[in-house]
Amino acid sequence: MSDVHFRAFKREDAPQINALFQTVFNKKRPHELWEWLYLESPGGPGVAVVGCLDETIVAHGGLIKRPFQLGLNTTFSGQSIDAMTHPAWQRKGLNQDLQNHLMPLVKKAGIDLIYGFSNENSTPGILRYQSRTALSPFPLLARALRIPGVRDFNSPLPPSRPADIPEDYEPFDPPLEHRVGTQRSLEYLQWRYRKPGGIYREVVLREGGRLRGLGVISIRKQAGMRVAFIGDFLAPREDPKTRKALLALMIEEAKASGCVLLTSLAFPRSLDRPAYTRSLFLPVPKKLQMENVVFSVRALHDAGAPLSYQPDAWNLSWGSHDLV
Repeated sequence: MSDVHFRAFKREDAPQINALFQTVFNKKRPHELWEWLYLESPGGPGVAVVGCLDETIVAHGGLIKRPFQLGLNTTFSGQSIDAMTHPAWQRKGLNQDLQNHLMPLVKKAGIDLIYGFSNENSTPGILRYQSRTALSPFPLLARALRIPGVRDFNSPLPPSRPADIPEDYEPFDPPLEHRVGTQRSLEYLQWRYRKPGGIYREVVLREGGRLRGLGVISIRKQAGMRVAFIGDFLAPREDPKTRKALLALMIEEAKASGCVLLTSLAFPRSLDRPAYTRSLFLPVPKKLQMENVVFSVRALHDAGAPLSYQPDAWNLSWGSHDLV
């Protein structure tokens, strides 16, 4: 559109970007949440483009830059978020223009892979304009904690609080050649689970004072009830006894937090799936998923493409999603 010009976002754009977010999604976003997303990630500042009509921002597309493990290579991924256009400017070709201006900045930032989560309404446009490939089916697992009662539909959420990630945490296992996923360093986890407004509970498993397992759950409302989401489930992959014990503690923490359901993400042949299966987590069929979420990726270099498009290679968790 000749009336709209595009440029990289600036910090001072935040008030307008958040105002556009509220207009498009009918939800207010605090400024500190925008800063956490775009300025504070250990991967570096986010990458975003705005479309402006004179000085008014009418369109936006952005990525959160995250440290990423692509096989044995350490690099960066970009989680696609905040793809939005003012209602008055929708269906005027701005989505494609945003992507055309965004991609040179993405490559300049050293991002090798783009991924994101979308609902059934936005997925067709995302797959088309962002050239992403859906990895199906969406690997949602759930474990019922108890039968919900009438009071569950009216109970408020507990106060927000960050997770207290132990300072002695370090990854339990070295990278694997045929696996991909967010690089879960101490710095990353401390950033990820201090999201403004997040309600987190850390679960720590020690043996003789030594850290043997670390889990984080997020508490949210779904269908009016408290539901727990496993943000990360971290324990030595060759130690099923420890993994089982950690997951049992996470289940108990979710119950103690008043949740009726505990959910996780794990593709069928991913590393975490056996532990979830043994703890009575069941796959949730697509027709029972409330939002029909789609996970999709785009590899920006041929070397990473084969692995990135294999669902079972992904070490995916709810912590990879900005909304949890």
